[in-house]
Amino acid sequence: MCTQRVLLGQMLIDREPPIDLFADLPSDAVAKKTASLKDRLAFLLDTRFHPSPPEPLRLTVEQVAAMLHCRCRTVLWMIRQGQLHPTEENGEIYFDRSEIERVRHVPISSVISWLLPPTHS
Repeated sequence: MCTQRVLLGQMLIDREPPIDLFADLPSDAVAKKTASLKDRLAFLLDTRFHPSPPEPLRLTVEQVAAMLHCRCRTVLWMIRQGQLHPTEENGEIYFDRSEIERVRHVPISSVISWLLPPTHS
């Protein structure tokens, strides 16, 4: 089963730096479970918990490239190869978040590794 890491929000304790709270949830029920967890944490932690805004379900080419740690041209190449299946609305290309989460864990071919941004050591 594919899981997705979701930022639930931040917990604040006295004057300490905020603590980001994440959860790994099944991709098929992420929206429902995220809302439920945020409500429960808000109830339990009261003013010490600040929920994060909801993540968009549709992603742009730039957002997908950032999630996959590649360049926009790699995302466009993946569309041409049939690895990604975007929808078009008003001339803009959008991707379903659940599809990107599935693709995110598949290694990118070494054939296209030259398209990846350089890593800084």
